[in-house]
Amino acid sequence: FSAEVVLLDKFVVVYKVSGDAFFYVLANADESELVVANVLSCLEETMSNLLRCVGFAVLFAWLLIAYLSSLCL
Repeated sequence: FSAEVVLLDKFVVVYKVSGDAFFYVLANADESELVVANVLSCLEETMSNLLRCVGFAVLFAWLLIAYLSSLCL
């Protein structure tokens, strides 16, 4: 697992480029970089498994619904 860690203002940013996808995780500056990197690793693995199982169209619809529901909160 190779990810880049950047301290930006008051945030820890961990990112990784995988193929043509960019994965970012932001956390408060007081969070451990290792924990944030593990979150990124889990996110990347989950997205990979979802794409393999359900296909891109279903995943896109699910992400769109999740985004729209977060706007209502």
